[in-house]
Amino acid sequence: MENKIPAPLPVFTPIPAGTFLQGASPEDVERAVDLRASWMQEASTRRQMMEKETPQREVTITKGFDLATTPVTVGQFRAFVEAAGYETESQHNNRGGAFYDKGTFRESMDYTWETPLPDYTANDLEPVTQVTYNDAWAYCKWLGAVTNSVCRLPTEAEWEYASLGKDREGYGMGADFLDPIAIHSAQDVENAASRRANQYGLFDMLGNVWEWCSDYASEGWETAEPVMDPKGPTIGGARIRRGGSFSSPLNQLRSSYRKWSPPIYRGRIVGFRVLREKTS
Repeated sequence: MENKIPAPLPVFTPIPAGTFLQGASPEDVERAVDLRASWMQEASTRRQMMEKETPQREVTITKGFDLATTPVTVGQFRAFVEAAGYETESQHNNRGGAFYDKGTFRESMDYTWETPLPDYTANDLEPVTQVTYNDAWAYCKWLGAVTNSVCRLPTEAEWEYASLGKDREGYGMGADFLDPIAIHSAQDVENAASRRANQYGLFDMLGNVWEWCSDYASEGWETAEPVMDPKGPTIGGARIRRGGSFSSPLNQLRSSYRKWSPPIYRGRIVGFRVLREKTS
């Protein structure tokens, strides 16, 4: 493949090094538990899910990084597919994409990153979906190669840190919580950057689509002691995704909410965002 940089490419914004409180406090958990979801009626079930965000701990990100201002869009992913001749994992294994139809899980080769829903073709401005964890990593590696940089998925600590903004308050349970201008809660995926950015200029951090992170899943933090640059377990069967989607209940649309899926998972609700490491 010719090492030619195609358009369009992600736009990045700098995120400085710093320290923040990762996870939810006991008070945050209780407030989130009170936000009932129709499919999660039992408070005990909601609390069990929220407790995966605990114990809250001090995390230091020791080195700044650049983060894409939006999730990777359909147009950006198309540039990769065409330049690299890439075939997504679900296309390669002949399983196709996935879709919930009236509560029934369906797989079909008709569902792809270009046609993520029945009888629907995605436009180039919306976040790409129907991509697995491995598809996301393949894009990152390609982008790094054509731009002579190190590109990867963020750790969940880096993702949460960037999501909270400069004052570490946005998208927690603070003043911005439930802000309809900032949080996507709609009938389907919206174009990237349709709503207000956070203090770092990052769009779509909550809602719109879930975003793959690099970590293997864990049930919670092993310790409440301060840590530096955590990366999660070294092995596992599932990968973290963060941020919620357009269809997520409000108690999941928080920076600290944690969810995970097998790396082969794909669907209309999951995309990804690229981190670019700084060279100095």
